[in-house]
Amino acid sequence: MTPVAPRSIVGDMPVYRAGRTGADVARERGIRGAVKLASNESPHNPLPSVRAALEVAIGDINRYPDVKAARLAAAVADQVGVATTTGVAVGAGSTGLLLQLAEAYLGPSDDVVTPSPSFEGYAFAARLRGASLVRVPLAGSQADVAAMVGAITERTKVVVIAEPNNPTGTLVGGEALQRLVEETASRCLLVIDEAYVEFARGADQLDAVACARRHPHVVVLRTFSKAHGLAGLRVGYAIGDPAVIAAIDRVGAPFAVNTLAQTAACVSLGAGAELWDRVDAIVERRTRLERALRERGWSVPDPRANFVWLPAGSASRSLASSLEQHGVITRPVPDHGVRVTIGGPTASDRFLNAFASCVDQLELTTAWQLPVADDARFVLDVLDELELIDRVDGFAVDDAARARARAAVADLVAGELHGARRDVATGALRRVAADAGGRLSKVVAPRAIAARLPPQSPHVVPTNSGQ
Repeated sequence: MTPVAPRSIVGDMPVYRAGRTGADVARERGIRGAVKLASNESPHNPLPSVRAALEVAIGDINRYPDVKAARLAAAVADQVGVATTTGVAVGAGSTGLLLQLAEAYLGPSDDVVTPSPSFEGYAFAARLRGASLVRVPLAGSQADVAAMVGAITERTKVVVIAEPNNPTGTLVGGEALQRLVEETASRCLLVIDEAYVEFARGADQLDAVACARRHPHVVVLRTFSKAHGLAGLRVGYAIGDPAVIAAIDRVGAPFAVNTLAQTAACVSLGAGAELWDRVDAIVERRTRLERALRERGWSVPDPRANFVWLPAGSASRSLASSLEQHGVITRPVPDHGVRVTIGGPTASDRFLNAFASCVDQLELTTAWQLPVADDARFVLDVLDELELIDRVDGFAVDDAARARARAAVADLVAGELHGARRDVATGALRRVAADAGGRLSKVVAPRAIAARLPPQSPHVVPTNSGQ
């Protein structure tokens, strides 16, 4: 036995579970050629421009890297619109920066509030400093902002939220996130983890960087591991108030971001269309997979990252194991769901074929936490109608009505297909359908949302829901 014991907290540290690999499956199951859809990695090789820059930079790896990553920090500041590099910290991935933030701000008397389930790194960072993690259950598949606000006490030092959330892939949206910004002001730090922001798309996002410029308690974390495809190089950045960034920088290990990582990130940041073409391709594959699942009768949350969440509940572990037996490696979150990364061009077909085989073997219908079968297809029809309304030129729905309709869809997708909440949801949709019907009939033959909705209960006033 060693004569020196580690800190007592070390024995209680959560162990990070990396995604399983093809080598794991080959060794344990004897299955060769499994496709890995477990770790939300990019399926693409490095960009040609990045590869070319790395071939040059490798000649200098006998030298220490720039300790401050000044060139990369300046490039980030320029791209995101931060006035000076004093508002940007560069680190070994957004997880490395999260650990630095924990080192700078957390101690044994502090709490960290976060949704659950969410990224496992939050628990690791809190426990490393002896802080307590306050886990706030999701509302369906989304962070419950109201409950998170309610969990803040005088012990709370940091609130952290992933937008989109990992592992469910959902956004809370601009209005809810703005509330969280306001409720945490002067009380604690708010960390907005935007690891998947490039895939999010849509008008319902909050400009988190603009929030960080206006609010000194807001810190935004981003990474080059996902959209930029540099997971193996470990590089990311934080945006925030110069005083917060200075504290994060002060506790960072010298030379934490190596020369190759700095070089690749600088080039990728300026790659423009070369990068965004790849991101667009992943979003397109995600949309196809989401739709294919709903057409087959399996509702999924609205995916806004580079993965799709299967809300398999108590069947999650057995579903992931069965998929693996069919050569598809996914990431289960026991008793919650299974996360499926969007892979290369053929990966979704491999997954869908494997999933179809698993459905025959497992009792998924009772465990699935969202609508299934005809109810799932009903939700898909509603989404199609609203998308059609959005796309018709010259047609404008009142903003408040559109917001109610979107909230209604959130209720439907969340599985509230019965009782009073369904009446509220369908009532909001009916109003939009009635408003749209005359205009749309002159352009297309609408399928009419209202025709497929049950009769509305009397005295129901549509309201925003889910927050």
